[in-house]
Order: sequence, then structure tokens, then C-alpha cells
Amino acid sequence: MDLSTQLAGMWALSDEGVGKHAAECRAAFPWFDQLSEPRRAVIIGLCSRLGVQQLLAFGRMLDSIRDERFAHAAELLRQSHWARSTPKRAVRLAYMLETGEWN
Repeated sequence: MDLSTQLAGMWALSDEGVGKHAAECRAAFPWFDQLSEPRRAVIIGLCSRLGVQQLLAFGRMLDSIRDERFAHAAELLRQSHWARSTPKRAVRLAYMLETGEWN
């Protein structure tokens, strides 16, 4: 399955929405295109829900992703305030960050 199809199911995003948020992520994170599709989906999905400015508040997590410390990034996501408000989604996304696999 491609990135747009996965994001449509996970976040109810249209192809247009995926493209818009992917462009925002590319502009904000120079390393974005180096990530696997599942990891890009996590970033796009968070951007779609929070906005890129709010996503930037996840600085330590983003730094860990940039540095390819994916287990640490996943742990920071699981510990975030956002995760407490959406625990099931947070577990899924943390898995995708850590493993680079779809969940």
C-alpha cells in the first residue's frame, strides 16, 4: 500500500491533504524524505492534527528522528501529553516510529 492510501485510512486525509502536509514537513524537516514511508506517515499525520508549529514543540522527538534514534523518538512520543489524550493512536504511531513498519 502506498503512503496516501495508508494515511487516508489512518488519519482520514485526502490525497490533497497528504500532499499539503507532506510539503509542510519537507519545508520544516530537511531529513523528512530520508525516512521510511511509515515514519513519514507519522510525521504527516501529527502535522495534520497539530499543525507544523505545534509539531515543532516535539523538539526532542524530532531531534531523535533526525539522528535516527527511533526507539528514543518512540519513547518520547509515548511519554508526551498528546499521547495521554490519544493513547491507542500513540501506541500505533510509536510502533511505526520505532520499527519503520506499518501498524
